[in-house]
Amino acid sequence: MCLLYTTAQAVEFVRSVGRGNVKIQHDFYHMQRMEGNLVANLREHIGMIGHVQVADSPGRGEPGTGEIHYPYVLAQLDELGYGGYVGLEYNPTTGTTEESFGWLPKESRGGEIAVGDLKPY
Repeated sequence: MCLLYTTAQAVEFVRSVGRGNVKIQHDFYHMQRMEGNLVANLREHIGMIGHVQVADSPGRGEPGTGEIHYPYVLAQLDELGYGGYVGLEYNPTTGTTEESFGWLPKESRGGEIAVGDLKPY
């Protein structure tokens, strides 16, 4: 059971707390499964987002294995000025964990990368 079920509820909660260091963890996998409209939701709430997680839907595999068009979604995230971390919260479907990093630029595997440099596929 969850305390909050929608982005609107999470935004309302964060605003009610009234602290600048309380933000939303924006999980694209769950957003797709529960609400859809990934980019519209992102645009509306970008100021409330403190962390982003990626996994493809359905199946929770790495980007490029499902229905989310991550090149577009990540480009929008960059365009909106997101400067935080992007957590890889997927279950590898292409072999080992290391092999599943194939969607990341080679020079970024094993280190930090700016959102704008994420170019899946």
